[in-house]
Amino acid sequence: MYNVINQDVSTIVGTREKILKRAEELFLEYGYSKTRMEEIARTLRMSRKTLYKHFENKAHLFSEMIRDKNGRIVQKVEETFRDETSDVLEKIRTIGEFKAREFPPGFSRVYSEINLREPELFRTIPFSGSGKIYERILELFSEGIEKGRFRSDIDPRIFASLLDRSLEAVLVSAELPRETSNETVLRTIYGILFYGIMNRS
Repeated sequence: MYNVINQDVSTIVGTREKILKRAEELFLEYGYSKTRMEEIARTLRMSRKTLYKHFENKAHLFSEMIRDKNGRIVQKVEETFRDETSDVLEKIRTIGEFKAREFPPGFSRVYSEINLREPELFRTIPFSGSGKIYERILELFSEGIEKGRFRSDIDPRIFASLLDRSLEAVLVSAELPRETSNETVLRTIYGILFYGIMNRS
């Protein structure tokens, strides 16, 4: 009986993840407005009844997609923070790289479209995480100062806020050319922020 219940839960979770993955692909390709729930179901060869069993509507689906992304980011932040094999700079870079993978190129256009066409939805979507990224970057930067890795005359709170918000703003909100990769975005952000904080000894 226990195994049957576990199998049922795994099936539900697996179906939900497949829906979210396919929906994100369609949002990135066609935009939010042009992607219909029926199209998501059709491309998954799934009945609309099954789709609506998991998500009430497209707005609910999109909100849950963002919520899941934030959850994975927070989990990665915690794993990275506890990694004793990497130094503070590597950890900060890893956090940014993971967030970039969660918000692939083109996502900012979906974000902007929802802001323009669905303002009510836009106001309710949990685009920001729980503040965990800021908290951990703050701790990592403070550790870097103690170890002589970063300059001691920079307020860790300001740096943590700058990095957290710049990742959020550029990866999620900025209107960048379609061909701009997240690797380019990260390289630019890190180049700007780290150039002025690294000790050169």
